[in-house]
Amino acid sequence: MRYLNKMVKIKDSILNLLPSGLATMILNSGYFFATSVVGMLISFVSFPLFVVLLSKEDFGILAFFTAMNNIIAQFSILSLTNYYIVRSRELPAPEKRQLLLNLMLFNFFWNLLLTAVGMVIVYLYFLTSATSIEYFPNVPIIFIILISNGIITFRLVDFRIEGRGKFFFFTEVAQVIGNVFFALLIVWIFKSGATGKLLGIAISNSIIAITLWFSMSREGTTRFSVSEVKRGLKEMMPLTLASFLHSTAPSADVIILERLNNLSGLGVYNVGKQVATFVITACTSVFQAFEPKFYEDFRNEPIRKSKNFRFFILTILIVVALYFIFSDLIIQVLTLGKFKDSLEYSNILVFQAMVLPVIQAIQVKFYILRKVKLIALINLFGSLVLLGLVFVLTSSMIYVGAAIAFVVSALIQLILILFSLIRQKNG
Repeated sequence: MRYLNKMVKIKDSILNLLPSGLATMILNSGYFFATSVVGMLISFVSFPLFVVLLSKEDFGILAFFTAMNNIIAQFSILSLTNYYIVRSRELPAPEKRQLLLNLMLFNFFWNLLLTAVGMVIVYLYFLTSATSIEYFPNVPIIFIILISNGIITFRLVDFRIEGRGKFFFFTEVAQVIGNVFFALLIVWIFKSGATGKLLGIAISNSIIAITLWFSMSREGTTRFSVSEVKRGLKEMMPLTLASFLHSTAPSADVIILERLNNLSGLGVYNVGKQVATFVITACTSVFQAFEPKFYEDFRNEPIRKSKNFRFFILTILIVVALYFIFSDLIIQVLTLGKFKDSLEYSNILVFQAMVLPVIQAIQVKFYILRKVKLIALINLFGSLVLLGLVFVLTSSMIYVGAAIAFVVSALIQLILILFSLIRQKNG
């Protein structure tokens, strides 16, 4: 006990020596990064279990509905989380809480309307595409996930920009554990395959969303006001339009490859994509940890002079290097040798982990400058390039072509945003 107290005192002494605000940033960075680490650990443990319980065809079905959810999600959020990030920094605490409440209420009712319209559109797509995937109950489940994710997303963004790393950590971890627990339980007991996993995620997300909604602080808030929502929709409209294509393009590979009617092959590709996503998520979490500090640094100085930015770059390079060192072992352990051929795809796709978080970091500068249209144009161009490459490369190289398309598109976007940054006087 005496030793423990001594260690706590040493920790406090070290933190007190750090510049004002840096100690808090380090602690929050630890929470944000721990979120990624814990999430990846849970995924590493649970993934082999899903490999045993699900077939390659199930993984193909999950890939399709994940892609569909990604496309619909942009209609759901309408870039209002980006508006909240920028606008909330200009408001006192009561008005900030009111803004968050207004945006979340609008998002909930908007998503109900989106569900009604979306289910009809998806049903018509299923009829015309003659897909072998079942519409019911998969599609209704996807929209339940969509609605609950809207609430969760807004609260997580709020936790992140407020530097409430502990709340962000416990929310994300609870969601990951809940998703895995309910999905495994339903798949194992009812032998329900991909549908069971989707249902488990829907149940978990709904519980988290309801908890987050009722735990919100409403101190100083009044009745719902649509004025800020209108302002946000108007200001973020260019980004929303570009984001739709920007989110559709990364899902285009699965939609196109599904038309080959080879759910087994699509399942192997999806596993490779998921493994790469683990690494990309880890690097994105590093960005999220640094994001509040970037808004402070980039407002007052060029990006190239930010020590936080340089340390951020070094960190993601280390994460990617560690993946390549242990990639063979990672695939072997995660898939129990069942999906060894997915390594070919993951090794290509993982290069995005060195590019996408850097793009996100540089975009912070343009959000500060309120150059949303510029971000939208770069995203739009990158998405058009990705769509074109996916169509061209999948026709000749199938799954490998799709993976290459993602990396090339990300590099083109990075070049464009760096070029735009150089043209800024304070870039």
